[in-house]
Amino acid sequence: MRVTGGGALVSWGGRGLGVSLVVSAVCCCLATQALAGGVQIRRVDTRGYPTVKVLVLAPSLTEAAPTLSQDSAPVVGLVAENLANQESVVLVIDHSQSMHGRALADAVQAARDFVTAKPAADQIGVITVSSQAQTLADFSSDGSSAAAALQGLAIDTRYGTVLWDAIRTAADTLRAHGLLGRTIILVTDGQETTSKTTLREAVQAAQAAHAAIYTVGVRDSTYTPLPLQQLAAATGGRFYPALRTAQLPSIYAAISAELRRSWLLSYATAARPGDTLKLEVESAGTRATTTTTLSHQLANPDKASSSETLLTLTLILTAGLLLAGLTFAYRNLRLPRLHTDDF
Repeated sequence: MRVTGGGALVSWGGRGLGVSLVVSAVCCCLATQALAGGVQIRRVDTRGYPTVKVLVLAPSLTEAAPTLSQDSAPVVGLVAENLANQESVVLVIDHSQSMHGRALADAVQAARDFVTAKPAADQIGVITVSSQAQTLADFSSDGSSAAAALQGLAIDTRYGTVLWDAIRTAADTLRAHGLLGRTIILVTDGQETTSKTTLREAVQAAQAAHAAIYTVGVRDSTYTPLPLQQLAAATGGRFYPALRTAQLPSIYAAISAELRRSWLLSYATAARPGDTLKLEVESAGTRATTTTTLSHQLANPDKASSSETLLTLTLILTAGLLLAGLTFAYRNLRLPRLHTDDF
């Protein structure tokens, strides 16, 4: 169903997802935790200023879009979209040596079940990660290609786990080809060993792609949950611990149920760079609030890069003048040659 009215646009369908949580100079927000079972603000994105985008998780399945207020006043021109049937999902499966035994087998089977049960319009891609990140299946609404790519996946015989490289690859793929709803589901024990990409850079890549990351931590001897928690929190996703790999099917089901309740709210703010916005979302009788400050750089997003360019040119010019001056001084102030007649 697609409804317009009062400047708002509402679309409804199956499950969905949205853009990334950012806490930075140009987009900053730490959402206030809603009451259990209540509406949640997952991310505020102001990088498209004056457009403000808010990723919201409704407390239940509903065709009624969440409402949004700024500084206690309903926003004007609100666009509310349930992101179902507009979703691209990248499954990132760890098959490094630490994922031996039932861990990998259960992870693959749960992923195959997830692909089989996906809504018909969803696009699925598959990336495996171990000593290198490898794309096994490009985006396709035909789940059979992704399921086939997962069949027969085995433990890598080479040492190494490039988790952050894989996240960056997935994010770049979503940025180039993803639908409006974008998510990465990472199943791993969390051990990172040999990535060229840092955790911070992986987060930034996901944010640039407007992708949320759902991390599933498989508990084993190398279980490292903290970076997985950070990765999920920084992108508007969620971390799920898997104490036993037999829990993976229920975790995938929980992710699917959550995605069905995701909404993207957007509007044009009249606030100025430097202002602090108080945002309040209401859905199904529950409320959540957060504040975010518009960066001064939003007034001139090219100012910083222009300043850096000017500084570089100034340094080059100064160095050139200094070198020319030293050369002139050397040529004109050096001691005269001595001749035998002078003795």
